[in-house]
Amino acid sequence: MARCPIALPQMIALVGVSISIGIGVLLPIEVVSDVAGIGQLAWHAAQARDLPLLVNLTMVVTFMTVCATLISDVAQRSFVRSDA
Repeated sequence: MARCPIALPQMIALVGVSISIGIGVLLPIEVVSDVAGIGQLAWHAAQARDLPLLVNLTMVVTFMTVCATLISDVAQRSFVRSDA
């Protein structure tokens, strides 16, 4: 239990990257299984050449990744020991 705070920033960064990868994996799964979701929405938008929707979906994924990285950086700075 004492080592949990040491690995917390890295775990938060891993979650952020996993979210981005997970959204990328949703696309083929939702298209093949014909389940409505963000992956199928992106697929239909690409087929219809709906550029505004594709840009917005890309911005959502980018925003989630940047937020997770920012939280990881803040957590890492808060757990750094000062030797002064």
